[in-house]
Amino acid sequence: MARYVGPHLETVDAVESGAFSIASIEDLRAYQTLLTLALRSHRAGGLRREDPLGRLLRGYRVELLDAGGHDDNGYLRAPRFVVRRIGTPSRKTA
Repeated sequence: MARYVGPHLETVDAVESGAFSIASIEDLRAYQTLLTLALRSHRAGGLRREDPLGRLLRGYRVELLDAGGHDDNGYLRAPRFVVRRIGTPSRKTA
């Protein structure tokens, strides 16, 4: 997951789902996992601490955006979400 998410958050603290590219099956699986985390974060009680998927993205939070919006990346039509860095700030260039 870090190989997929890391480059997108190199210089910013948050990235919307539409910015994630899918160039391989590994990318598709990572995107699906992010989507699953976003959907789970939206349920009553949010993402549970013991959820094993939450361990895949330590240092980041994944949240659904507006309920009506969707992204279509050529492989999946899915609700929009955002990945936010938590804890350490991004390495922004001056």
